[in-house]
Amino acid sequence: MPALMFMVAVDWYGPIRSLKEARATAKRHKVKDLLYVGYETKGQYRSYVGISNDANSRLRTSHKVLGKWPDYTHELWLGIVASQTEAGRSANRKAARHKAALTFAEHMTARFVQTSENVHGSTKPPKRSGALLNRWFHLDAEFTRHKKQPHKNWPDFIEFEKAERFGRTVFFEKKIKRFVGVSA
Repeated sequence: MPALMFMVAVDWYGPIRSLKEARATAKRHKVKDLLYVGYETKGQYRSYVGISNDANSRLRTSHKVLGKWPDYTHELWLGIVASQTEAGRSANRKAARHKAALTFAEHMTARFVQTSENVHGSTKPPKRSGALLNRWFHLDAEFTRHKKQPHKNWPDFIEFEKAERFGRTVFFEKKIKRFVGVSA
């Protein structure tokens, strides 16, 4: 019985204020496959999502979108796929490359966050049904959790059902019940 709903969880780390800082952060933490989101905090309020397997070569001033934004006028977030690879796919004793998950997360983000600079990815619905869970972390020594999502248009959860052409975004901060000190 095939899984019809592709589930992806992404842990986002930030905010980062420059491409140089983003490259250094990825290098320091030995990040290979990643998503990155940039959105302007000043000016035109543009936004962009992309994927890469090499932050050092991708997050540069030559980047077609982010390279045109001056440092400290935007926030960058680096996203790491935290879920497993696609069900039924063997990693063959190698580190799992999350190409399908990265591509899916990029498309879901572009489409349902409606990033302004992802013209192709934001106009068409995803090719498959799925859900994307976003979690937000500070870039401190303990990687503590942010209390809410970093941008008002960036949801905590995105779901898309292809057959029914149904999509929704969920923002958890509207009604959250926290359980502190839960024991096993």
